[in-house]
Amino acid sequence: MPNTDTTCIEFWDVGAADPIPLPMTVGDVCSHLIADWLPSLPLPVGSAFMDWPHYLLEPCFADDGTFLSLVKAAGRSERQWTTVLSWMLGVAGARHVLMRLGYRWLAPMSAFYESTTQTVDLGAWHQAFPPSIVKARRPPNGTGLMPDYIALRSTCGSPLQFLDWAVVEAKGRKDCLTNLTTCPLDWHGQARNVEIQVCGKLVKPRRNLVIATRANPRATFPRTRCIQARAWNSMSELEDETLGPSLATEIIAAHLFGLFKGLRLPAWASAVALSSQIRADNVGSSLRDGIKEMVEDSLQRAEGELSRHPTRHYMQASDARAATIEIRTEFEKPIEIDLSYTLMELARNICRADTQEAAAVAVHKADTELDEWEHARRGNSDERGDIVLPYGVEMRVPPEFNRRG
Repeated sequence: MPNTDTTCIEFWDVGAADPIPLPMTVGDVCSHLIADWLPSLPLPVGSAFMDWPHYLLEPCFADDGTFLSLVKAAGRSERQWTTVLSWMLGVAGARHVLMRLGYRWLAPMSAFYESTTQTVDLGAWHQAFPPSIVKARRPPNGTGLMPDYIALRSTCGSPLQFLDWAVVEAKGRKDCLTNLTTCPLDWHGQARNVEIQVCGKLVKPRRNLVIATRANPRATFPRTRCIQARAWNSMSELEDETLGPSLATEIIAAHLFGLFKGLRLPAWASAVALSSQIRADNVGSSLRDGIKEMVEDSLQRAEGELSRHPTRHYMQASDARAATIEIRTEFEKPIEIDLSYTLMELARNICRADTQEAAAVAVHKADTELDEWEHARRGNSDERGDIVLPYGVEMRVPPEFNRRG
């Protein structure tokens, strides 16, 4: 008998002919949206996007389990909103599948566009991630859109030059994924429509992934409005890549930048972004010294941001939390987001690392500790009902978020 207590989505793993139930709740959707980059929005608006899943998602009770489904009212929205809804569920579905596949760090490809020229403006509502040593561009014969993400697994299992990383294309669609056994050619092509350079040298991803998320708010029945996800994977030969540590650091920096923006911690986001400029290969010594001073100033303000949130102390190091961020909702209880000490110490170390070697040491140490943290936290997450994210974040949503239908 299927477990009807856990809300799931239908998921086709890489190469699988039949779907399996992949646990995914309204709270999971919220957690993935808070960590993603919402372009050109002031911080309060970005985190406010966490509220909408409660209104538009509900459990669908079927003979084969309980599935996450769009509410009927979602189908009456205007076409523009339906497109936005598909995009956001595509983001949440892709991030959820990547987490299941073991990827910890996720950076938007747009963070590394070669044409990016913006600098960090500490006073702007839309902080921008500055140009770094990592560049993403279309291949000489490439056309159309580039893929969406660069994803990275934990670096502690092997030497840093052997990164297990992937280029990812996330798709949202309204049609059922059941019979889509072969990845569509245009999706396959878009997942490869990028060249990535580190310090001017071309690097080859270990995998090219395509993840599709099906969300059809206009479907007639609750079961046909249920969320589906499917993944396709193409692997390449793993090559010795001496630029691995540099790539890992900048992927993680971009991930942290987006996370801190979503959590309304702008000084932390600025410090991380500025540190990427310090490690850039075209920065002179005098300019680097000036940026270091800006980083320290941002970090001082960042510690003040963190001190305004409650700090919790625990007996075991695996439970230690640096602070709890609260995001208000319409319910009596807010969304609570715990930040682990390991995550915040990694952010400090990356900000202060003026060389790729120093940053690589911090990354390897943090990934080792986060592997232990994640294992310990997931051991009790089912009975606590918390959402454990592999990069050192734990989230609790009000019970009302998962009480629809």
